[in-house]
Amino acid sequence: MKYLIFLLIGCIIFTSCANEHSTHTNSNTQSSSNTQQVNHESLDCIATAQQSLYQFSWVPKDTLLFDYLGMVELWDFDSKTQRYLSRDWLTKNVMEFSVNGKLLNQWNFTGSGPEGVGGEIYGGTYIGDSAFVILGDKGYHFYNRKGKFINKISFGNKVSLGTISLLTKIFLYDKEGKTMISSQIIANADQYNGTMREFYEYATLLSEFVLSDPEEDFSHYIKYPSSSIYKNENGYTLSGNDVYMEMDKLGNMYAIFACEAKIFQYDIKNSYKMKTCLNTAPDHFDHLPLFLPYNQLSSDNQSFQAFVGTSKYQSIYTFQDSLIGLVYSRGLAENLITNKLTRTTYNDSLYQFNAYYFQVFAGMKKLCNDIKFPKGTSTISYVHTLDKVVFSADVDQLKYEPEGSLFYVYSLQAATDQF
Repeated sequence: MKYLIFLLIGCIIFTSCANEHSTHTNSNTQSSSNTQQVNHESLDCIATAQQSLYQFSWVPKDTLLFDYLGMVELWDFDSKTQRYLSRDWLTKNVMEFSVNGKLLNQWNFTGSGPEGVGGEIYGGTYIGDSAFVILGDKGYHFYNRKGKFINKISFGNKVSLGTISLLTKIFLYDKEGKTMISSQIIANADQYNGTMREFYEYATLLSEFVLSDPEEDFSHYIKYPSSSIYKNENGYTLSGNDVYMEMDKLGNMYAIFACEAKIFQYDIKNSYKMKTCLNTAPDHFDHLPLFLPYNQLSSDNQSFQAFVGTSKYQSIYTFQDSLIGLVYSRGLAENLITNKLTRTTYNDSLYQFNAYYFQVFAGMKKLCNDIKFPKGTSTISYVHTLDKVVFSADVDQLKYEPEGSLFYVYSLQAATDQF
């Protein structure tokens, strides 16, 4: 069955590549002194074909107990050594685990000294067989596999302290024989002059360096389209700067905005030119987001209502070269959003309604139906293949607290009568 699924995916990808719609323009990469604005205001999104979707379902495969009492966020996986690079964002520890969850190494790189990353760690990834890199307050810090400091690349004055998102990922790719290192930074960097409207003018900043020559650096700004639901005459959405980005192995960057049901595709090796916009057509994205005036703050109750009442995209993954996985939350029906709704009344029945769903795209073509998260899970921690998706356990639904960090491994399988 697994081989038939992969054969189907290959056919879809081939068909998609033949029909791909691109909107390239000709311009050169700008240096950091002249940042490039990637503008997709005139781009027409491709409609998602629904008639050929396949029915997939989650099949439990394994239970993993990581021997660490704390929060384990899986950053990267080394297929050669079978190790996960991870962090605990509460303690700011960086950890290595075996594929079976055994704690192999643990470090804390925070600090103000010459080898410290600052007060926070934002992202990390393996580099080849001998090193890994951590993104801190002021730049990239490189360590060998034993945790010994090697060197660092500083952001200098390009990035203000506190403007890096805790959701930041680090991307490595090859361009014209050079290894590039890139990461996503939220918009209020050096161009942010202090007004909320300017804060939301840009969705994100990509900071990029040539690994062998840190002086050769670039910045790329990606704007919200003028027709975006994030922008209107009176205000912007709550959490309006939420944008999630991911890179595949074929030289493409993908971005999703929290409240818009679209994937934006960029060409990494061509100055992040916009290539394609796809309507994701989620099955349960039915509730419009709540808007607030950009110069006003809401009460706690209003903020909570907006959080539970809004369908939102939460994360994006790339795996198996060109497969894309998206996670979105359904939100609550309008009749459930009342002034009496509080966190204490956000009970199991409401939680089940505000469910999370997984979408899979192959070559910017929707592959299957939207699949609800398996019961007892809270987030996707890592996606290796369709046959190995690692979920974090929802501890609120456990009868007892495990002596470690609990994960579930599921396989995403198609119904056998479809082939």
